[in-house]
Amino acid sequence: MKKSVPFFLNTLFFLHIFLAFLVVFESYLEIPFWLQPLGRMHPLLLHFPVAFIALMVLLNLFRKQIDPTSFEKINYFLLLLTSFTTVLATIMGLLLSLEGYESELMTLHKWIGIGISFTVYAMVLTYLHKKVFQILLYTSFVGVVFGGHFGAGLTHGSHFLMEPITLAAVKKIDENTPIYTAYVAPILERKCSSCHNPQKSKGELDLTNVEAITRGGENGEVWLAHNPEESLLLQRVALPLEDEEHMPPDGKVQLTGREIELIESWIGHGADTEISYAQLNMEDSLKQLVTEKWLKGDSGKEAYTFDFVDTKLIDDLNNPYRTVVQKSPTSPAIEVAIYGRSSYQAEFLTDLAKIKEQVIYLNLANLPLDDNSLKFVGELKNLEHLVLNFTEVTNEALASLVANPKLQTLSLAGTSVDIAGLKYLKEIKSLKELFVWNTQMTDADISQLAKELPSATINEGYIPDPEEKMNLTPPTLIGERNIINSGDRISLGHKMNGVSI
Repeated sequence: MKKSVPFFLNTLFFLHIFLAFLVVFESYLEIPFWLQPLGRMHPLLLHFPVAFIALMVLLNLFRKQIDPTSFEKINYFLLLLTSFTTVLATIMGLLLSLEGYESELMTLHKWIGIGISFTVYAMVLTYLHKKVFQILLYTSFVGVVFGGHFGAGLTHGSHFLMEPITLAAVKKIDENTPIYTAYVAPILERKCSSCHNPQKSKGELDLTNVEAITRGGENGEVWLAHNPEESLLLQRVALPLEDEEHMPPDGKVQLTGREIELIESWIGHGADTEISYAQLNMEDSLKQLVTEKWLKGDSGKEAYTFDFVDTKLIDDLNNPYRTVVQKSPTSPAIEVAIYGRSSYQAEFLTDLAKIKEQVIYLNLANLPLDDNSLKFVGELKNLEHLVLNFTEVTNEALASLVANPKLQTLSLAGTSVDIAGLKYLKEIKSLKELFVWNTQMTDADISQLAKELPSATINEGYIPDPEEKMNLTPPTLIGERNIINSGDRISLGHKMNGVSI
């Protein structure tokens, strides 16, 4: 111990000089990519000084119960270890902050951490002055409490600590509460705002209020009214979990299928932050969704009786073109989405034979599927939701789906299916919702569908009112040139179809 003390003291001196250098020249520093992993080890190491400082406080409170000689050896060794881990964690945290985290909360957390580091080092220098040592010890403990609170705010959101109490105190939601306020905003608050808030706005995006969401982030708008497919929020949610752009990132609590379905329906309805449940028409799919899955909840659903799939098998089935996820930790049901039209292989679908009993949701949108592809889908006996948007399937492909006894939702948007497919749709007795927008269905066909399928909601998508006046965004320049010279001929267009300029 005595031989190692000088080494510890010299190391601590050097590390604190280096920390002081980083603090003084912080605004001039740019961290190279190869050094960034060191900064990202900050969350891994910071728990050691926190525990050591708390242990030192306990040790000094009960010092009378310990032999004086033993106490001094343990206390001094623990102090050196605490100072060493504290300054390392502080340096790593400072390097991490230089990656671009800027907020009031970050500033508080950073300076409290720096203060704790130098306070603990002062304890080393003044160890023989017991009164000074005691004051510094309890000061550092108080700093850990506040620094830890601000650090948790950066990681989990500023309301993380009191969230269970504040959520319990939320005012009662009724039919006049806007859908956004009642259902959409709480999802964003629980699943997204810990990384996208005024204190920690990753991607320059704040999702804590409507005004900030409207501004968007560095990648553009969060959602596009009436266009869920092109909405950035839903695109990021739909990416494979291992994709670095998937949101929320791996390790965070993910959005459930029910939550995604609600946001998608709300955006498709127009992303109106003021419209309430009472204002929606009874035949509106958004109102029906809220009624069935949010007001009634899922408690009335039959529990799944099939077995859980081994997690290793789920991991093996996941690849860059296919996501296979368990619906929830308490449910054996599995949701699958397959991506990549140009890279699609039939095996991406048929490999699911290993879990065909557990698949309840299957998204095959934009894939080069033909009628034969759906013969395998007919083997998924517990399938509840199927998305075939913008595939090459025809009316005859629907014959295979008659074999799905539990199919509740079928989306055929953008396909060549027409009214001739009704003869097969009538055989799917469990069908509750059918999406047919942008198909070959005419208004008369859709009326016939509604008549022949009384237990199913027919969703034909957004139909603009020709008499409705809308505020348009500015027109765009048609062509690839970004520089226009005097005398050049230009042509203006608009992203919305049917706009005359």
